[in-house]
Amino acid sequence: MFTPQPGQCNVKAVISAEDQDTNVHLLCEYLSPVLPPTELNDQGKIARMVRMMQWEDDDEVFGGARTNVWQSPNFFLELRKGDFEDHALALCNLFLGMGLDAYIAIGRLPGGIVQHVWVMTREPN
Repeated sequence: MFTPQPGQCNVKAVISAEDQDTNVHLLCEYLSPVLPPTELNDQGKIARMVRMMQWEDDDEVFGGARTNVWQSPNFFLELRKGDFEDHALALCNLFLGMGLDAYIAIGRLPGGIVQHVWVMTREPN
């Protein structure tokens, strides 16, 4: 059972997000292994492919109508542009497709109020 420490009573946890079609999903629903192209056979090549996809904030992608949209992995890979969580989800799903033990981490930089999302992998040793 989770017992908050003193001063942690106002901690917020992100457990769901809205996709490009305004459907709300639990975050775990965004994770699904995606097989990378056969020529991308290592983590570095996959990370480079995802990094080369265009960076655009949600207000640019969706014409200013919406913010904080978590694109489904297939939508992002077709559109080839998105913000930090879209890139992280694509990278994590491609790593999962390679058989890596990959996870999405959500947090804030020290002293920051802006949320950030990144990929974490676990190695056997």
